[in-house]
Amino acid sequence: MKQRAALLFVFLLLLSSIGEGVERREDSFTVIRKRAHDVLTKHCGSCHLPGLLTTNQNALKIFNLGTDSWFLNVDEKRMQAMLGRLKSRESMSQIELLHLSPKGGPSPVAPTSEEIQDFSYFVSSWILNNPN
Repeated sequence: MKQRAALLFVFLLLLSSIGEGVERREDSFTVIRKRAHDVLTKHCGSCHLPGLLTTNQNALKIFNLGTDSWFLNVDEKRMQAMLGRLKSRESMSQIELLHLSPKGGPSPVAPTSEEIQDFSYFVSSWILNNPN
């Protein structure tokens, strides 16, 4: 219960920081989901997007960025792990990032703090909308 209350607080705090940039005509979860998808496509797409030379079939079983509903089969524990992996890459050197990249994949870049915030916001929103 305390964890849910804390997540709600983080969710509301992040919501207040979005400002005027969010289009009010579009469902806010759709906007958040699209931002999260863009972040994951940039940093995880070489394995989690179908049809690429670097696509990993086992990775697609976890989440498939080729679908709009990529997050539906992901549970809270996995979602938190995804956020943790993204955060851990923020401080990695280019050499460390290259070791994570599949052979033949694009040169990886560290996620920005804004990208991490966008994905963190999605995770908080997703958890609040999917109580276990």
